[in-house]
Amino acid sequence: MAADHVIDYIGGSDEDVAHLRLMLRKLRGRLRRTWEMGAEIHADLVLVDRASVAGEAAHQRTLERGVACAEIWREGDPLPADRYLPLPLREDDLVALLDGFDPGSIIAPVPLISHGADFFVMDIGDDAGLQVDPNLLSAVPDGDLGAGAWQRGAAAQDLDHDALFRRDPMADDVRMLVPDSLGNAALEEREGRPTARSRARSETRRETTFEAEEPGGAGIADPVAVPQALQGGGPWPLRDYLRHPILAAPARLELMGLPPLVLDPKQESYDSPAPLPELELYCLQSLKRSDWQPLSSAEIADLHAAGTLRPWRRLLWMDRLLTSDGRLEPQFDRAGTFWITRWLDIIHDYPHHARIASAMMQPRRLHEIAEAAKATMTEVFDSVNAFHAIGDLRWEAKPRGEPRSA
Repeated sequence: MAADHVIDYIGGSDEDVAHLRLMLRKLRGRLRRTWEMGAEIHADLVLVDRASVAGEAAHQRTLERGVACAEIWREGDPLPADRYLPLPLREDDLVALLDGFDPGSIIAPVPLISHGADFFVMDIGDDAGLQVDPNLLSAVPDGDLGAGAWQRGAAAQDLDHDALFRRDPMADDVRMLVPDSLGNAALEEREGRPTARSRARSETRRETTFEAEEPGGAGIADPVAVPQALQGGGPWPLRDYLRHPILAAPARLELMGLPPLVLDPKQESYDSPAPLPELELYCLQSLKRSDWQPLSSAEIADLHAAGTLRPWRRLLWMDRLLTSDGRLEPQFDRAGTFWITRWLDIIHDYPHHARIASAMMQPRRLHEIAEAAKATMTEVFDSVNAFHAIGDLRWEAKPRGEPRSA
């Protein structure tokens, strides 16, 4: 279901942005209208932290565009004149801000001054040909003669306007238009999206049915040594701790008042008293190695005796679901058939996506999965990518020559 309104947070830290995204998910039942994070250009409300350069620039843009804006306020700072949200972020403060937002209010944008033809000769350093309007001098402080008080004099009347629009004789020279070699600074960038030609070429070389392979294996920790890029203290995303042996023994993580999370790399399992949605923030930020506290031998024994360990493929699935951004991975054929090979127990954590998983227990086209689960295509794309990340996805490309379904 599409949200009623869009909010964007500019100028804050990555942790605060991720915290806001998580709070919007948790508060769906409390808010009068549904909200989601989105780009500034589509936002109904822009939350800015004016303590940063990006936040101050975004604040100016909202004034010029007439978009509703709320400022981040820290204790000890002067209260903003309009909407504000205190730090640290709290659920009650966010509910009060969003429920108090009036979508029908119209904010008058800051008027933009339109300059005439004199704009290009107002400050050229030639004071001899310029004269001052005496009627404006009384409104200008001493020693601060604004550029708006200058007007063109006789010298500006004699400008050679034809010379300004005369074509450069070298403009049509092919040597000036097309360089004969690339410069040393030229970079070659691979286009992420497949073209029609590359898609057709790849379909001639691959088999019809595919076993989706996700980078680094099917969500299992790589038994080889830790890659060079993952040596040191971090920070790294949670998925790197799951796919590589960064942790040598069971360790506990507990940050920012979030529920504790224990990883057991030998059994590739995790333990937490909280459901998956309450662990989302761990997937939306980078974690330092020092954030993890090793368990003692007694704690490890108690952990194994409790029998509460669950496979951490559930964490990998959730991580890819949250970072997919509603875009199907480029190696998949949108007209193909998709299904999963085994069930993932997410019905209590993500009941909506559990319906999508249920629809994927048999081969279906993407639009058929969305129709059967009463889901949007972006939600289906996220689920396909998530099951691909844990190695449970199979898919079959559309046979060549078969017409696409309407």
